[in-house]
Parts: sequence; C-alpha cells; structure tokens
Amino acid sequence: MAESLERKCKEPTAEQITIARALGLPLGQATPAPVAAAELRVLLRMPLGLTLAGDFGDDEYEVLLDLANRTDLAVPDMDPAVRAESAGACW
Repeated sequence: MAESLERKCKEPTAEQITIARALGLPLGQATPAPVAAAELRVLLRMPLGLTLAGDFGDDEYEVLLDLANRTDLAVPDMDPAVRAESAGACW
C-alpha cells in the first residue's frame, strides 16, 4: 500500500515537464505525476482526438488492443462496464 502511494505521489516525469513547458503549462515539482498526466490530457484531448471515458466502447477497446499488441503491452480482459470506466482514464 505504501509503495503504491509513493508511486502516485512522485514528482512529474522529465517528459511531463518537457511537454508542459512546450504547452505553457506551469507544472511544479510538487505536482504528483498522475495529476500532471491528467492536466496534460485535458490540454491535449482535443488536438489529439482523445475520447472521454463515456465514449469508450468496443471499437475503442479494439484500438487499445491493437496498440498493445504493437507495443508489447498487455491489456486485461474486462467486462464492458469495467472496461469503459478503467480504460477511459488511460485515454
């Protein structure tokens, strides 16, 4: 549990800071990495055509599976209700 909290409270990654600076987003070292990721996602949602959690269905899940296959990542099998809620956070 403590390990999970430490991971969630880590400072933003170097990549997150680089992207934030390029977008003009003031991102401090005290900002937890998941918060930084969420802020960047909000700014990039429209330009990158990212979907909202409510828009995540079977078609989007197939795209996620395809991406996972091409990048050697694993996507867990989930029922549609859980899939929509969990995967929306990634997009």
